[in-house]
Amino acid sequence: HQNKFDEAVEEYKKSLALIPQLAFTRVNLGLAYYRQKKAEEGITEIKEVIRVKPGFSYAHYNLGIIYEDQSKMAEAINEYQEAIKANPEYALAHNNLGIIYQKQGKTEEALNEFTEAIKSNSGLINAYFNIGKVHQYSKKYQEAIAAYKLAIKLSPGYKMAISELANVYLALGEENIKNKKPEEAIANYKEGIKIKPNDERVYISLGKVYLLLGKKREAENAFKKACDFGNKKACK
Repeated sequence: HQNKFDEAVEEYKKSLALIPQLAFTRVNLGLAYYRQKKAEEGITEIKEVIRVKPGFSYAHYNLGIIYEDQSKMAEAINEYQEAIKANPEYALAHNNLGIIYQKQGKTEEALNEFTEAIKSNSGLINAYFNIGKVHQYSKKYQEAIAAYKLAIKLSPGYKMAISELANVYLALGEENIKNKKPEEAIANYKEGIKIKPNDERVYISLGKVYLLLGKKREAENAFKKACDFGNKKACK
């Protein structure tokens, strides 16, 4: 029986060599099983492809996705690393690996992976967004702004990047208030309004700065805008 099994494996290897698309199909079948809540069948299918075709980056990458979804981060990291080892320019694998490192607080490793992702695919919008998030958490606001702006330039309707960029301008404004730089805070809030004109939080912050500076009319206008965009407290 073992000889027959070995022969079958060899035949399968030949088929994969002749029809590479079969390997992709089996990986996709494994993913389909997983999405049908048949995790074991899905993982087994993909692992079988890897066994027959070692170093197949697409299989390692998708196995990594499954493990990440199962919160098996060590296994996911290993599979993404294997995918990158087989294909150093696998942008999506770099990006996903970076996300895990970011969650683990490994800032430098995360930035390195996101940067590698962009080197391999300069149009990978999520990688720019993820760089922005890393810098935002590290309070490196100018770097975060640059990354988010690049993401928005590539995809003008990118809502998450627009929202986070507005959050960065809010944070910068608050920082400048603490540092007793109200005029710079106003400039930050105005930039935030340019990015997200319907964000009532920015108008509230802007109004408060104007009050600090004794600019009552400007403060009232800012609070009115906040009211218009749904902040009931600003309507009083």
